[in-house]
Amino acid sequence: MLSEKAIQLSGRLASRGIISAEDVEVYSYGLELLMSTVLNILLVIVIAFLFSQPLAWFFFLLSFIPLRLTAGGFHAKTHLGCCLVFSVAYALLMLLGVLTAELVTPAMLIGVSAACVLVVLLLSPVQAPNKPLAEQDKRRNRRLSLVIAAVNLLATASSLVIGAGLIMPFVFLVLGQTGAAVSLIAAKLVHE
Repeated sequence: MLSEKAIQLSGRLASRGIISAEDVEVYSYGLELLMSTVLNILLVIVIAFLFSQPLAWFFFLLSFIPLRLTAGGFHAKTHLGCCLVFSVAYALLMLLGVLTAELVTPAMLIGVSAACVLVVLLLSPVQAPNKPLAEQDKRRNRRLSLVIAAVNLLATASSLVIGAGLIMPFVFLVLGQTGAAVSLIAAKLVHE
């Protein structure tokens, strides 16, 4: 579905002379990625509102995206599959966050965040089967993912200072880290 729309849009751009006919395939792929990303973000926002947590998506993606981009993780075979897996995983993490919010303490969040750092330390970077990394890129991604995981841990540790009254943003920040860590584990299990 996304692929077809991207091909149609690229074809229109080529027929209007905006892009060359030789570039249609490249633009189609780029547009498909863009549409998939926008769809994922919109679904996450909608799910956050369904759980009556309108800002949850922001804190989740704030920690999830940088880790996912540098550490790698599970890849579905299609963009639609990606949207489905990501939305279900996000909804399950949101459910976990909402159901346990009253029980969560800053110390618990720091513990989970530290566990996520450990996962990144042990597994990062995980390459996509269709997009292998050069050795230099592996080293760079590993360093970046460890720095990002450490920054997330420090941000989570600041929940000790801020206190239990404003703990929900930290819950969603840690859930983003958890989602990225679970994606790393899933990729290792599926692709190895």
